[in-house]
Amino acid sequence: MEQSTNVVAEKEDIRKTEDAQEVINTGKYKALLEAILFIEVEPISYKKLSDMLKIPVKEVKKYVVELADDYKKRESGLYISELGNGVKMTTNPVYADFLKQFYKKKRKMKFSKAALETLAIIAYRQPITKAEIESIRGVSSDAIVRDLLDKKLVKVVGKKEDVPGKPMLYGTTKEFLLMFGIKSIKDLPKIKEIKESSFE
Repeated sequence: MEQSTNVVAEKEDIRKTEDAQEVINTGKYKALLEAILFIEVEPISYKKLSDMLKIPVKEVKKYVVELADDYKKRESGLYISELGNGVKMTTNPVYADFLKQFYKKKRKMKFSKAALETLAIIAYRQPITKAEIESIRGVSSDAIVRDLLDKKLVKVVGKKEDVPGKPMLYGTTKEFLLMFGIKSIKDLPKIKEIKESSFE
């Protein structure tokens, strides 16, 4: 009977040790994740984080959610943003107006009305050819498309195979998502919403 009690006690000790180890591991991974996101300037993919931490992507996503919740609960000045298939640490949008008083971007992108119009067409109609862009705008868009390519807001995503000459198809980039603070193109406001808000 005494031997049986000792075995049960040993198993309980092992379970407690494993539970404690799990807590340590969770804390370690979250801390490492936080450090990586602090260092990285650009959004980093879940796959790359998985490779770096040597844990499954599913676990990485779990720790990202937990870290984001930690920041939210304590009203932290830091914020975890999901952009495309990646994640990035940023300042909390709640404090944006205050921070703008003291910290201004060193390099702001300036856009003409024509450039914004072209960028919007590409964002909402992608993948799209230059000829299709020009058909919508009614004017040549060579220079504007080149400028957007240089700014890395759009990129060539393929070729339109069923059209003579197989013209290049354009789409938006991760930099575009980052600039507008959205996770994916699906997060863009609907055309109907924009039209309605413009008449309010």
